[in-house]
Amino acid sequence: MTIGVLIFLPLIFYLWLTFGWFSAIKTRVNIKKNQQPVSISVVVPFRNEGQQTAALLEQLEHQVYDVTIQWEVIFVNDYSEDKGEEHLAEQIKRASIDVKLIHAKEKGKKAAQHLGIGQATGQHILTLDADVHIGEKWLQSMVDVHLTNEALYTAGPVLPTEGKGWWSRLVALEFLSLQASTEGSFHRSQPFMSNGANSIFEVDAWREAEVIRHDAGLASGDDVFLLHALHALGKKTAHASHIDAAVYTDLPLTFKALMNQRSRWAAKTSHYKSRFAQAIAIAVFLLALFQLFGWMISFYLWGIVWLTKTIADMAIVKRMAAKYHLKAKTIDVLVLALIYPIYITMVVAMTLLQVPQPPNKHWK
Repeated sequence: MTIGVLIFLPLIFYLWLTFGWFSAIKTRVNIKKNQQPVSISVVVPFRNEGQQTAALLEQLEHQVYDVTIQWEVIFVNDYSEDKGEEHLAEQIKRASIDVKLIHAKEKGKKAAQHLGIGQATGQHILTLDADVHIGEKWLQSMVDVHLTNEALYTAGPVLPTEGKGWWSRLVALEFLSLQASTEGSFHRSQPFMSNGANSIFEVDAWREAEVIRHDAGLASGDDVFLLHALHALGKKTAHASHIDAAVYTDLPLTFKALMNQRSRWAAKTSHYKSRFAQAIAIAVFLLALFQLFGWMISFYLWGIVWLTKTIADMAIVKRMAAKYHLKAKTIDVLVLALIYPIYITMVVAMTLLQVPQPPNKHWK
């Protein structure tokens, strides 16, 4: 009886979530051309990403947008040691857009971003990671969705770049599943994750959220904690679920890099104030544990859980991939389903056993 409660309640909860997200992913995003003047500040914190910042600046210079958009770009150097900021400074001198480079006063991505927002002149802040790639319609699309929905915070799609080999495909699928959860939860008015690599919000709303946030001691996580604070305040949020609004990011190339990144992300869960977000994390972990060890209790029950969750995951990942013209081979999804419980259990173990790090130890 106890085993049934511990397994089937999380499974039912998970299926309820994924069914809703699956339906929501096909939601057509509402976009209308903005007709009113709007001021935007694009804030890009970076550290030791010289080549990436140079490429991003070039892509920003090639944006196609209406005259109603008045914008600036602020790169914030967080104590880089690769001399990349020097090359960026030279590139800025020749830039065709309004762009400036400032230097952080405190270490850490969050501190760098806060400094950039503090010096921004725009009414709306667009955040980007320095290592993303954007299309020429990105700026216009993010602004149009944000203003059309009259949202105070809008998350944008963050998609994996296409890699080579089985490892890249599996990591891309895992990352795509996170983005599917993010997008689906926004459209279901249950947002619990976001990504500062692509988001837009109003400065006034950001300042209001600062009052109730409890993540000052964490070096990163500005995106998700801002989202949780705004949601707690009852502020309207949206998702720019359109391929033109998407940014693309390179994924960890090694297992060690992946585990380090995911364990840092998982460590933020204990600081969540959202019971809903905590419930999702617990449900995913319990299902992973049972998928890993449940065959020792009941092979029949283990098979039901594994097959049911795999079908649900495959459906949502394939729909997400189709929407954004990405690949999601069935064989890769099945392989990921086999190793995912091990992966999740390892991430949780690393997170729980990790020696507490000093503030700003990790950047992203």
